[in-house]
This record gives sequence, structure tokens and C-alpha cells, in this order.
Amino acid sequence: MKKFTNIITLLFLFQLTGCRESDSNIKKDSNQKNYGNTIKILKSIIFHQEPLKCLGNQYSAFSCFDEKKNLSISFSSDAKTISFLQNKNNYTHKLDNSFGDLGYQTYLFVNNKEEIILLDIFLENGHLYNVYYIDSISIKFLGKKEIVFNEEQGVSNNLKVQRKENTITILLKNSLENLQFNIDQAKNISIDNTASITKLMDANIDTPEKIVNYLIFKKEKNNKLIIDESILNYIQTHTTETQNKYVLALDKYVTNEIRKYKDGDKSEWNKEEIMKIIAYASNTTDPLFKKYWIKSPENWHNGKWGNILSFCSLVYQDSFWKELLTEFDKNNYYNLPNLEEMTQYASEFDKIGPPEN
Repeated sequence: MKKFTNIITLLFLFQLTGCRESDSNIKKDSNQKNYGNTIKILKSIIFHQEPLKCLGNQYSAFSCFDEKKNLSISFSSDAKTISFLQNKNNYTHKLDNSFGDLGYQTYLFVNNKEEIILLDIFLENGHLYNVYYIDSISIKFLGKKEIVFNEEQGVSNNLKVQRKENTITILLKNSLENLQFNIDQAKNISIDNTASITKLMDANIDTPEKIVNYLIFKKEKNNKLIIDESILNYIQTHTTETQNKYVLALDKYVTNEIRKYKDGDKSEWNKEEIMKIIAYASNTTDPLFKKYWIKSPENWHNGKWGNILSFCSLVYQDSFWKELLTEFDKNNYYNLPNLEEMTQYASEFDKIGPPEN
């Protein structure tokens, strides 16, 4: 009986020890899982800064763009509206504060297909940051936050951006409190192509060169020419016999680019590109010139401005004009509706001016 009791006791001890080891293993597994979750939660994604090319004054640019990301940002002349053009979609955001009084700068931060746009508006004793989040399908306004600092603190231009889960953090230097924004609470900026283009063009009607010199003909990240036909379409449909500022500005830009190309003055366009630019621009301007100049000659400089192809035929009739016509024909006039007719019209010009329709 004593031996039997000892056996029972040993079995009980073995079972108790096994349970403790099992409990220990369960706790160990649980701890490992929790530790893994902790690592996942604490992991932050660091965005790198991408340089933006901005046009205008350093601290009050009227347009910034990043050719690699096919992204452009425009600022209205009243300093209250920002327009984004990305992947041929237009987005417009009207601010409830002006950004033009003391100046501003724009920063772009990138992580794969995510982008953060940071508009840094200068204040007398600080900065106001408007922050935007961009992914492959939308642009969101994360919000705005103001910081106030003393002379010793200031703000470094070496800003950093990171994401942890759905929180975007702007890392500031000099012991200033970092700025945090929640992506889930961001406001979507809706696509409105017509309204965006109209606002952009209306805002720059007195400075049309800002549009025609920089936003219509650009190069992608692979150095390929891209043409914003939405702006050309706007010019085509909104020009009148007296309201022709965009036509004249486009004529001036393209003829200057032709001169630079012909004179070897460091043109950024090769032969195929400059001829395609001439085609798309003249398909827009020349029919408008033909339609309106005789009705209001004083607004069309008595027929001297506004017709691109006549410039080519009169100034470069010996060689470039012939090459241009050959290129047009080879490309089936780029399937542009007015181009072939306008080449015929241009050949009727002489040094005195256009034909009397």
C-alpha cells in the first residue's frame, strides 16, 4: 500500500510540473506575440524630401511642380486658393486664411506612392502649416496648425515627416512641439476639372505668361514632352475678339521658343518636340486669330500678333517652314482638327499682314 501511495504521489508531481511548463510556454508564446505586436505598433515610416521646382519669387511662388511625380501646384493671385494637378486630375482647395502677406514655401515629402505636401505660411511670430496627404487615388487636407516661437528657437528648414499607423507627424527642431495629423480625419479634396481650370485661368488673366510659359508644355520624369490640352481647350472656348490675352501670350511664348531653337540659344526642346509644340499651339491660336482679328484689329495689333504659323512661314520660309510641313504631314497633322487648314491660311500671309479673310 505504501508503494502504491508513492507511485500516486510521483504521478501527481509529474502532472503538476507539466502544467507549469505548459503554462510557462503559453505565457512565453503570449509574450512573444505581444512583443511582436509592440514592434509592429512602434514601427514608423520615414518620408524623404523630394525637391520641388518653383516658379516666381522664392517665398511667393505662383507654381511648383515635381516632374517625377507628375504633380503641379498653383497658387492663386489672391493668395487664398491652391490648385493641384496630378495624373491629369485637377483639385482645388480654398483656404480660410490668406497665404500671401509675408510669404510662404512649399515642401514635398515622399514614401513610395504616398506624398505629403507642406505649405509653410510665414507669420510675424511663427509659422502656419497647411498639410496635404496624397495617395494613388486622392488628395486629402490633413489640417493646419500654427506654431509660435521666440527668436532663440526659430524653425529649421530641415523638416522631417514620418507616419506611424494612421498618424502623420511633422518633426520640428529646436525643442518645438511636433505636429500630428490623423489621416482618417482628413478632408477629401474633390476632383472638379472644369471648375479648377476656370479658377486657375481666371486668377491669372492679367498675368497669362504664368500659365502659357510653364503649365502647358512640360517634360515628364523620363524627359518626354507632355501637353496639357485642358488649358488649350480653355483658351479655345473662352477667347473673344477683345479678350485674347492668353492667345497673345501663347503666340509670344511659342515664337520665342522657335527663335531659341533656330538660333541655338540653349533650347530645351529637340526638333520633334518644338514642331509638336507649334502644332498644338497654332491649332489653338491661329483659328481664333482668323475669326476675330478683323472684327477688332486694335486688340490683335492690326493682325501682327496671334498667328504662329504665319510667323514660321514668313521668317523661316526657306528651310524650317518646309521641314515643319513635312513633319506635320508625316504625323497626320497630329489628328488636330484645325492644323491643316491653318497651314494653308498661313501661306496666304505676306510681310504687310494677313489676308482680308
